Amino acid sequence: MNYLFFFICLLVALNASAQESETFRLYDLGREGVLLQTGWRFQPGDNPDYARPNFDDRNWPTVDPTQPIQQFTRLQQAGIGWLRLRLKPSPQYNTTTLLQVNQVVASEIYLNGRLLQRYGVIGPTPQTSRAYQPSGEPIGFPLTANTESVLAVRVAYCPLLSPHFPAPLSYSVFSARLSQPVQVVHFYRNRTILVCINLIPSALLLILGVIHFTFFYYNRKQLTNLYFASYTILFSIGYAIGALPFLFRWVAVQEWLFIVGFILSVVGFWFSVVAHYLLFSFRQGRFFYAITAAGLLSIFMANAPDNPLKWLGGPFIWVLFSLELLRVTIVALRRQRPGAPIVVAGHALKALFLVLFINVYYLPLPTGVNPSTIGSLFFSLSALSVPLALSLFLAREFAMISQLLAVKLTEVETLSTQAIAQEQEKQGWLASQNETLEREVKTRTAELQQSLNQLKTTQDQLVQQEKLASLGELTAGVAHEIQNPLNFVNNFSEVNIELTDELRQALHQPAPDLGLADSLLDDLRENMQHISRNGQRAAGIVRSMLEHNRSASAVHERQPTNLNTLADECLTLAYHTMRARNPTLTVELIKVLDPAIGTPELVPQDIGRVLINLFNNAFYAVDQQVRRLGSAYHPQIRITTMTQNGHVLLTVRDNGVGIPADQLKKIYQPFFTTKPTGEGTGLGLSISYDIVTKGHGGQMTVASDVGKYTEFTLQLPITS
Repeated sequence: MNYLFFFICLLVALNASAQESETFRLYDLGREGVLLQTGWRFQPGDNPDYARPNFDDRNWPTVDPTQPIQQFTRLQQAGIGWLRLRLKPSPQYNTTTLLQVNQVVASEIYLNGRLLQRYGVIGPTPQTSRAYQPSGEPIGFPLTANTESVLAVRVAYCPLLSPHFPAPLSYSVFSARLSQPVQVVHFYRNRTILVCINLIPSALLLILGVIHFTFFYYNRKQLTNLYFASYTILFSIGYAIGALPFLFRWVAVQEWLFIVGFILSVVGFWFSVVAHYLLFSFRQGRFFYAITAAGLLSIFMANAPDNPLKWLGGPFIWVLFSLELLRVTIVALRRQRPGAPIVVAGHALKALFLVLFINVYYLPLPTGVNPSTIGSLFFSLSALSVPLALSLFLAREFAMISQLLAVKLTEVETLSTQAIAQEQEKQGWLASQNETLEREVKTRTAELQQSLNQLKTTQDQLVQQEKLASLGELTAGVAHEIQNPLNFVNNFSEVNIELTDELRQALHQPAPDLGLADSLLDDLRENMQHISRNGQRAAGIVRSMLEHNRSASAVHERQPTNLNTLADECLTLAYHTMRARNPTLTVELIKVLDPAIGTPELVPQDIGRVLINLFNNAFYAVDQQVRRLGSAYHPQIRITTMTQNGHVLLTVRDNGVGIPADQLKKIYQPFFTTKPTGEGTGLGLSISYDIVTKGHGGQMTVASDVGKYTEFTLQLPITS
């Protein structure tokens, strides 16, 4: 029993010792502040009680929150979790403390249960949360000497666009640093200096790009200036984007900017390779195409989702492009190409400054000089070395071309003087030739005018003959069409005379045969109906001819017309007329009328006549299809209006019997009809065609498939 008691006391002592060691001891902030990296505990899930300072978190596992986000799998799986850190300043601690945070998540920071700051948006799911990067923005962090405080952080995971991509962002989950106000001031001062050092090369590259683009604008044949300007401008933009990530606090925006900057830099580097090839007149061979493919591959590797090798995209392509540029320059130097030493000197300076940049922390720098500042300066100088060398080379080429142009200009002036003298001699000879030509032209013009007058007279005669021929054809058609109903009238009239004689004899007999009289009267009535129907048909032919003549010769006045309303009214009128003739026929009417067509200038009476005729033909076609197919057929008539290229299009489509292909070219001829004899005059479409084409300057087209559909389209100008 004594051993058991001793063992329990030992466990309690060890637990108390462990608790004591898990509290972060804070003695002073040093020269650069204190990074809170150890002593953190993490628990997935979301519980507001986790912010309370007296919450028991001893069972929580320890974690390093400064680790990269892609390694923090527990937070990625949970979506939301809590970080807790117990810290205790020393009894002598008496310093104003500020908290600087860098993160790649959304967070809420609590000190002893009180909310200090909220960064980003914490949503119910990772997709609805928005990560925020404070970039070291200081917040007040009150601590009391020799008193334990609890820092609790509620963190929410936000999926990154490129979690493996090397960006100038902090990809740590949560990095907290305690600093003094003077350290924060130094932090901002150093960052401003670094930004200025990084922006100077960007500005210089942009200026070089504008200058050489101007050179190309005035000399389009020298493509090297164009590619060099493209290289410097794109690289300048990419360089600037990489230098200013802290201006944009939302992590998604930072990622997009860095990806865009990387792509611009790769494309700019490719333009640099092309400029080198053109500069030294090298042929683009297998090395060039391999470099191009490598550039495209690096962009893909850098932006492909869940690609653990995408970090190779940046360093890989920079090294590859730099080696290719160095190879081209060395080959040009060996071949003694003009200006190659200048470009070689630029590459040598670039290599020198890169070596100094890599070894900046080993250089003997004066006290108080920030190595990062000197390193940024060396890196900026390395970035400027090759562009400045190329610009110097192109400027030298431009100066040589200018000198050559001055020599050529002197030669041109000499030749111009000689050419002016020769031109004056030619002018005298041309003047005499012009006079001769003018006389010949006048003679030929008189002959042509005489021939033109003869042609005009002949044309007038041909037109008159054509009119007479058309009139004869029209007269013959009218006579033929009227002759049939007149023959019916004459025949039935003669039959009626015979019937009246028989009726008179039947009535004057001693014993009148009333049955025979009734039969004769029925025959008389039926014959009179035939006479009336054929008389009406002849009258209809004459009336249609009069309307045809008026539409061709009369002058109508156009006016703004609501074509949709007019079409709707005509369709309704035609439908009711059809229903009066055949009450059993039901047709689905589909109206797709575009109100945007406005009010085109039309003659409403004429267009209404055209629409009535088209609708009547459509109802007739579907009626014939019903008689052929029976109840399995569903008749439809669709009317559509729209605007197209300054015209109004009106389409009438039915799913009736259709028109055979060999008859489509004849349907606009007078007296041609697809209906059986006695059911149509053949003038409706002819009159309609003249109204649309001659009366309104439009077009009337037809498309049909036998047994499937017929579609008439009117194309009318909006204004007269």
